[in-house]
Amino acid sequence: MKKPYLSKFTRYIAIPQHLLGVLAIFLFFYMQLSWWWLAVSYVSWVMLGVFGVSTMYHKYYSHRAFEFKPQYQWVGKLFTLLGALCGQGSPIGYAAVHRLYHHPYADKDERDPHSPHVHGFWHSYYGWHFTPAVFHLRKIKDVLDDPWAAWIHKHYYRIWWCALLLLAAIDWRLALYGMIIPGLIHVHEMNILNSLSHMPWFGYRNFDTDEHSVNNWLFGVLSWGTGYHNNHHAVPNTWHNQVRWFEFDPFRWIMPPLIASGREPPQMQG
Repeated sequence: MKKPYLSKFTRYIAIPQHLLGVLAIFLFFYMQLSWWWLAVSYVSWVMLGVFGVSTMYHKYYSHRAFEFKPQYQWVGKLFTLLGALCGQGSPIGYAAVHRLYHHPYADKDERDPHSPHVHGFWHSYYGWHFTPAVFHLRKIKDVLDDPWAAWIHKHYYRIWWCALLLLAAIDWRLALYGMIIPGLIHVHEMNILNSLSHMPWFGYRNFDTDEHSVNNWLFGVLSWGTGYHNNHHAVPNTWHNQVRWFEFDPFRWIMPPLIASGREPPQMQG
């Protein structure tokens, strides 16, 4: 069994992010801060997590589910940069784990880094971050050849810390509730996806896939479509996850004006 270790990412991003998150929660109640800062956290979660990571890191870089219209290429670059502030690594590292290891080997063997059926719940939820791993980045040449993704990958730690310090210089509350808290919410949202959304009791299935992914309607609504995980595993290279009428995924309406091409999932009746 591989021994746990503290990687560079764990030391310089994950641990400080969680410690600052605890501090943010304490200060919110101790200083009786305005509830307006929770609104700031929600808007920031949408920008950094939903558009930054779920849209750009996941749908665009990991699955190439769509292409932006030429006049909106800057939107993709902006959201990718915001995704870097979420505390989930660079788009290159994210795409390598997701495209090369999670989807091909989901719930099959240990090459899926976060399967609860192979590794157990704790490992799939967060423990996999502490397991040494080597990812073959050359197999995602399309992402490596993207100049913007490559620049963020090269300067990732500087980007994250400079953004945090800049926000803190403007207002320490902006750093904590505009970056740290929304980033942590999305990190643990993804951890729920990696673990509970592969447990049969957590939801329902629209597709008979070769792993244990399920959809959870409430999680799907709260996460802006991410919780329809079985739909995603069945047709991963689509720009939204809505298959049935009651599966609310706002990207079905948000993305069409911005994209030049992309694939939609099949629609089911009932």
